[in-house]
Amino acid sequence: MSFQLAKTFMNSKLTIQNKKLNKMRLSLRSLLTATLLLPLIIGCSDKDLEQSRKETEEVIKQKETEEKEKPSEKEEEKEKEKEETPKKEKDDEKKSEEEKKEEPKDEPKKEKEEQGEKPQTPKDEEKDKPKKETEAEDKPNEEVGEEQIAYAEPAKRSPIFLLEFTGQKCQYCPIQSRIVSASQKKYGEDKYLYAAMHSEKKFSLLNERFVSLYNEEAFQYSKEIKKPKGLPYLHYNSLGVMPSDLTVKQMFKEPDLLDCQGQAKIIAEDEIQISLETFLRRDRKDFVKDKPIDILLWILENDIVAYQQDSGQKPFHSYPKHKHIFRSSLNGHWGEVFKVGKTYKKTFKVPKNVAKIKNCEIIVLFLEHSTKMVLDAQSIKVK
Repeated sequence: MSFQLAKTFMNSKLTIQNKKLNKMRLSLRSLLTATLLLPLIIGCSDKDLEQSRKETEEVIKQKETEEKEKPSEKEEEKEKEKEETPKKEKDDEKKSEEEKKEEPKDEPKKEKEEQGEKPQTPKDEEKDKPKKETEAEDKPNEEVGEEQIAYAEPAKRSPIFLLEFTGQKCQYCPIQSRIVSASQKKYGEDKYLYAAMHSEKKFSLLNERFVSLYNEEAFQYSKEIKKPKGLPYLHYNSLGVMPSDLTVKQMFKEPDLLDCQGQAKIIAEDEIQISLETFLRRDRKDFVKDKPIDILLWILENDIVAYQQDSGQKPFHSYPKHKHIFRSSLNGHWGEVFKVGKTYKKTFKVPKNVAKIKNCEIIVLFLEHSTKMVLDAQSIKVK
């Protein structure tokens, strides 16, 4: 299309030039005729006429030669184009080279523009640098230069964890359970946690007609903890051998290890997701420096209606709602190694012996790896 337009444009110019030449020729002819007629009018001789005719013819020839010698506009444009084409080619080559160099740099900018983000200018990048450096300074719970660990202020006292060994056919066990529940109300459920394990077959109902609370894993724990024979039995703040001189009052004086904030969400019929955020107490920093800490997750179930013998109440045989019943460990029999001050997030299958997941709670135990002493505990309700 552009070539045709150029062609029509040049043709129109040529027609204009031809018209001009024709006008010039007419004017010259009129001059010639005038020069021939003038001597007749004035009364000149034949010699004079011939001379004037020759002079006019010479003048016409000179003008025609001058016009021929002058290059036409079309030829001038062609010459200009010839001169400009190599320059244009060189400029185009330079531009293509520059575009090739800029292409990889512009790709991330284009991607950001497509995603609706503004590409960062060098000034914006410089502004962001000091922000990144000061991020750790703005967070009071993280240390700069070391492995980032979240810290919390010291607590007044640590929670006490009670492990109760009980049985459905143990008539004295409910009396102990009532004492424990009264202590919970006195000190607060968040500071007085306990789990009930039905670990002995002879104190359990194994008949299929009744709801049995006996647990094989609880029996394994009782063997490893070296629980003495007979029920009821309480174990304070330890899954190892219980020190004889350690009393509840002394336990309350023990400094808290960490602050733990957690959630236990039901994400499917048979799955729960546990997410924890832990903050190491600043005054216990040296305590955990060279000691490996284990995290152990237990699932307990509440409000299980089941048979129970009770010497402290009438009738002797009853069907109360049992609370804090151990069902299973979620992350292994003795848990796993954990770095205090870090986050923890995992999904677990709900054990088959759980009747109602909504009635469950998760007990989070932080243990000293070698002695299995409970350094801290947390209870999280399943939602």
